Amino acid sequence: MAEYRQIAQQFAVSMIPENVRLRQDVLPIAWRQGRRKLRVGYMSSDLADHPVGFVIAELIERHDRDKLEIFAYSTGDDDGGEHRKRLIKNFDHFADIARLSARATAERIRSDGIDVLVDLNGWTGTYRAESLALRCAPVQVSWLGYAGTMGLPCFADYVVGDPVVTPMDQQPWFTERIVQMPHSYMPVDTRHPIAAVPSRQSQGLSEDAFVLCSFNNNYKFNPPLFDLWCSFLKQMPSAVLWLSKSNDTVMSNLRKEVEQRGVAPERLVFAPRVAARADHLARLQLADLSLDTFPYNSHSTGGDALIVGVPMVTKRGDTFPGLVGASMMQAAGLPELIADDDAGYAELILDLYHDRARLAGLKQKLVAARDTAPLFDMARFARDLEALYFTMAAAAPGHAAEIGAECPQVPAMGA
Repeated sequence: MAEYRQIAQQFAVSMIPENVRLRQDVLPIAWRQGRRKLRVGYMSSDLADHPVGFVIAELIERHDRDKLEIFAYSTGDDDGGEHRKRLIKNFDHFADIARLSARATAERIRSDGIDVLVDLNGWTGTYRAESLALRCAPVQVSWLGYAGTMGLPCFADYVVGDPVVTPMDQQPWFTERIVQMPHSYMPVDTRHPIAAVPSRQSQGLSEDAFVLCSFNNNYKFNPPLFDLWCSFLKQMPSAVLWLSKSNDTVMSNLRKEVEQRGVAPERLVFAPRVAARADHLARLQLADLSLDTFPYNSHSTGGDALIVGVPMVTKRGDTFPGLVGASMMQAAGLPELIADDDAGYAELILDLYHDRARLAGLKQKLVAARDTAPLFDMARFARDLEALYFTMAAAAPGHAAEIGAECPQVPAMGA
């Protein structure tokens, strides 16, 4: 873990000019309880047809507008899609700042009087790390889009995790203060429409196949993972592996990889991209079981499977991105699908292949969890996240003297 923090620090130093990253600006917070709403800003390049944009949509809708005023700062392109329109509609204020410089970005957010700025990019997409280093708000938070430390304390005061992905004994490896959601740090969108389930034939799947799916980006695939997948595919004669279609080169290469491992290449089935997310969620229901990836887990991809009732088998890793699957399965009420090692992962999958009654029971349990499990309770998620925001604000410069012992779980910035 020390190596990860060192790599993050070296990268940050290489990307941000010294005169910016060594600034010591402090913005006192103007918010006081009962005087006005807490102004929370979300900055992201992904407020559109993107996994991050998808998973935060319901959260934004559920924020308590009696207590918070919610701002969006979009640093990415406007794709003109329906999801972008949904997000624009549900933020109180939506600013397209894609063409602003880093300094102008910081000045714009400061001028809006934001109390808590939540960065959803980290080092992904068209990030604005330099703006964060210039200090946009009294409290700056890293959440969701980047599963790790940004490497220097100038970017964010806090990182939002949970007891699984960011146990407190990991604090030495983060430059941000860890704060924890009580359940999974990952939100999902339970309100997105789902189209009618298509036929298996229309998706290139045979009716009698046992369908294992992993719709992750193909960069999450690696030789050890394919070794493991092929080891149990050879013991599951009726199983197929359903993956996202990227391009012809990727498909050809992946087929070669499984063939080299003794699995017939036709047992890979590729799902082409569909224009409507509702259609993707509909076809996903044709899968029997979802396979998590590692060392970098499924994030929104895993949430999609769980939302439509497809159980996911995951393996517990030892880093933030390798623990997201375990976090979601715990919050979905299915900890029995979390393996501790490769052998346990394969054993779980083989057992569910042979014991269809057990698999059916898990599916029923997952469907019932939509009404009870924390992973799907976005009203509770919104209240829990808001509680963190208020506690962070109360510990901010200019306010810390007033809080006494009210906020023991969130150390004051710089503590």
